[in-house]
Order: sequence, then structure tokens, then C-alpha cells
Amino acid sequence: MAIKNDKKSLYDLQRKLIQSFAARVIAVRKVVTNSGGKTAGVDKKVLRGPSEYFSMVNRLREIVIKPKEYKAQPLRRIMIPKPNGGERPLGIPTIEDRCVQALYNMAIDPIVETNSDKNSFGFRKERSTHDAVAYFRNYMDKKVSPS
Repeated sequence: MAIKNDKKSLYDLQRKLIQSFAARVIAVRKVVTNSGGKTAGVDKKVLRGPSEYFSMVNRLREIVIKPKEYKAQPLRRIMIPKPNGGERPLGIPTIEDRCVQALYNMAIDPIVETNSDKNSFGFRKERSTHDAVAYFRNYMDKKVSPS
């Protein structure tokens, strides 16, 4: 019973977070200050100035209130050069979709990090190849057998 209450409390906290004005502002700020923040998606829109930022914060409120009515836009596909001379596709979401992703990421990421394997380093926030090498070296330096 205690575990169910903990999950309910967790979901309530997540809901409060994504509905909060501050979290919506932070999500928009993350997107517009990112190096790709001025790159438009298929809708060709970018946010320019405080009034458009505030409009996006309000739009996020609408999306959070009625999430089943939200549908992400298709990705804008561009080809970027590879070091070996070839090209690879890159998908660019719309600014709105990036803001929604940033907002929900704030609510989900702490739980994922808490429940993930502590020895996993790939594609994890605040972890790098250097951390993996340091962990491996530390592990190999230990004496494994009791003799």
C-alpha cells in the first residue's frame, strides 16, 4: 500500500511541476537559449522576443491541460555532412514540440536517473566517456579474490 501511495505522490508532484508557470518558463528558456534555438522546424517559426516567449508559455499551459489534444508536428529533415564525406539525416522538431519535450523532460528525467543502473554511462546526463573509463579503472584496480 505504501508503494502505491508513493507512486501517487510522485505523479501528483510531476503534474504540479508541468503545470507550474515557473517550469513552463524554464522549458521555453532552455529551448530559446540552446544553440539550435533559432532553427525553425517544418512550421518555419522561431520565437523572437519576450512577447513570443510568453505566448509559448501560455501555449504550454493549454497543452498540459489537454494533453490528448496535442499532436506533435512532423520533423524537418535536412542532410548534414559527415567527416568521411557522406551525409546523414537530421530531424528538427518545431519550437513548440521542443518546448513540450523540455517541459516533460523536467518531470521524467529525475525518475529515470534515480531508477537507472548506476554503472550505465551511455547517453546519460552528467556522465561521459571519461566517467566510464574512471569507473572501469577503479574496478580493475580492486582485488577481486579474497586470497
